[in-house]
Amino acid sequence: MIKSGKRRILLAALLSACIGLSGCGGAVSESTAVSSESIDADAKEMLQDAKEEVLATSPEKVNKVTELLTTSEDKKKEKDDLAEARRQQEAALQEQVKNKLESMTLEDKVAQMFVVTPDGLTDMTNVLAAGPVAQRRLNQIPVGGICVTEQNLAGADKLKEMLNNLQIFHNERIGVPMFTFVAEEGGAYTKIAGTSGFPEIGALPVMSEIGASGDAAQAKAVGQQIGTYLSELGINFDLAPCADVLVDPSNTSMAQRSFGSDPAVVSEMAISEMQGLEEQHVQAVFTHFPGMGSAAENPEAGTVLCQRTREELMENEVVPYRNAIPNGLYCIMVSNVSYPQVTGDEMPASLSSGIITDMLRTDLGYDGIVMTDALNMKAVTDHYTSAEAVVMAVKAGADMVQRPTDLSEAYQTLLKAVRNGEIEESRIDESVKRILRAKYAMQNAGISAPVMSN
Repeated sequence: MIKSGKRRILLAALLSACIGLSGCGGAVSESTAVSSESIDADAKEMLQDAKEEVLATSPEKVNKVTELLTTSEDKKKEKDDLAEARRQQEAALQEQVKNKLESMTLEDKVAQMFVVTPDGLTDMTNVLAAGPVAQRRLNQIPVGGICVTEQNLAGADKLKEMLNNLQIFHNERIGVPMFTFVAEEGGAYTKIAGTSGFPEIGALPVMSEIGASGDAAQAKAVGQQIGTYLSELGINFDLAPCADVLVDPSNTSMAQRSFGSDPAVVSEMAISEMQGLEEQHVQAVFTHFPGMGSAAENPEAGTVLCQRTREELMENEVVPYRNAIPNGLYCIMVSNVSYPQVTGDEMPASLSSGIITDMLRTDLGYDGIVMTDALNMKAVTDHYTSAEAVVMAVKAGADMVQRPTDLSEAYQTLLKAVRNGEIEESRIDESVKRILRAKYAMQNAGISAPVMSN
């Protein structure tokens, strides 16, 4: 039986809805709507009784409330159906990952953790095409990703053909798509837009100016613009947006790349740009965790020390990452800046478990792909060999290691570290699962397919 108190409450809700209908000419506001989620079976029976009590005096109004309840139930069912579809999709995706991982050799799993340039893959310079040499190297070391730089860009047709061939070679060898990266931020920090090799692609706005405008729609529009031409060229990841908060205004290297000094503004702009990219089937890589906005120097030139504390970083520079993670961020790139107040040493963040495992994985709960910044920067090479840096990065928790100075040496050393027990194979599996999940998700969505026949 329905308790009389509950009956009176729900009857009052029904009558309130009727009054709301009367008071607004038949339009029901959200504040007067009776949510079906709060109505159990007994309550529905009681509402039917209450409806009959009111029906004699307000039949049209009660019928409107009934329509409202039905609509609310339909919306709840749609929401539940969508959640179930997503659950099934994720289960199928995880099954794909599981089956593929079980079929892979250790050698192939380790290879998937590397991102190199076409030059780094082939041991050649200014590579503009992918032919027999690239195919042979991918057969030997099927790296998980290729990052194109200025040296590899000589027009849209050549770039599309090179990336298409690399995708074909990679698919034939490993059976999953290859990640293809470029650093295309905006303003002066682009590899493609506004350059002589791509006259059809005009210059992009400066990110600091977009941030100053306070208009997130502009950031999304830039993401859509970048994503459109990157997708057409065969690039599926952009090493952008720059999610750095400009803590130090004298930081000239970040002054135009950053959306500004307000973490909330940077968050909104970076997420909007990410959404614009994703609409064009290009994934964003937030850079440079945990933040380079207070670093006065560039790690490409040598060691850079940032004296910010963990608390300062978490309250400021880390905010854009924390806000982006629930939005399905695929990949975060960790900087080569050192944070001694956080880690207790001068090790670059890209090699530090205190940054990757403790801050990014544990504190922020991030389970997407963590990629290092380029390991051929002097902030790394001044202190570690290519082989040492790669092993340290994987131990620290990185999933993908970007641009070691010597691919073969780094690959063989990482393999040796696993074979001799220095690194558990289960640790490799953790990273490869994340990589495969992203690749299958993209493949299932029709992304990364070759753009022409070979």
